[in-house]
Amino acid sequence: MDPSQEPRDSKSADAIDPTQVPGVPSPESSDAEPASMEELQDAVTRINDHMQVIRRNLSFNLDDESGETVIKVIDSDTDEVIRQLPTEEAMKLSKQLEQASGSLISAEA
Repeated sequence: MDPSQEPRDSKSADAIDPTQVPGVPSPESSDAEPASMEELQDAVTRINDHMQVIRRNLSFNLDDESGETVIKVIDSDTDEVIRQLPTEEAMKLSKQLEQASGSLISAEA
């Protein structure tokens, strides 16, 4: 399997952990007072800046042969496919099963 298409766990580099964004308070801090509008705006700005660092694009396409929707997560800087759903392997397997099924039907006829 291509490593760029392997499933990643929730702790992967692509997962956003708000507690790791500088200036965003931990949800465990129950004694904190409600944030002011300025603090909220500052937090939103920092999160947006963090998202810009990740630099990911989503691509939705229809596969010409199968007609299936293919979703790709692409690195904006390198155009590398980080993840694809369904995977290339799943699409190849589906095509092979369809061909085998067609062979069985024509052999019975």
